[in-house]
Amino acid sequence: MNIDEIVTKLVGAVSPVGDSGVDETRFHNLMSLTALVDCLLLDIRNASSYAGRPEASMNKIGLYARRYLSEVHYQTGFAAAREKELKPAVLVERDDHEP
Repeated sequence: MNIDEIVTKLVGAVSPVGDSGVDETRFHNLMSLTALVDCLLLDIRNASSYAGRPEASMNKIGLYARRYLSEVHYQTGFAAAREKELKPAVLVERDDHEP
């Protein structure tokens, strides 16, 4: 079993199926998954601070983390959004039910 399979077993499926009961559970699973991703990205960001260190092993970790974050930034479309001077979509939870 790989790490992806382990996380899926712990968090649960996140893809909607069109059944409101199932999809509500999957929405909560998605919220858990994104909370985990936030924690992991923070760890990676902290590791990126070691880029440029004189110790080769620390610099290696820092550079890898920095490159990874740059790739995530690029793949998520934020770079393209900046080029077009568009802001990426942000999910905002509302308490009211106004359209």
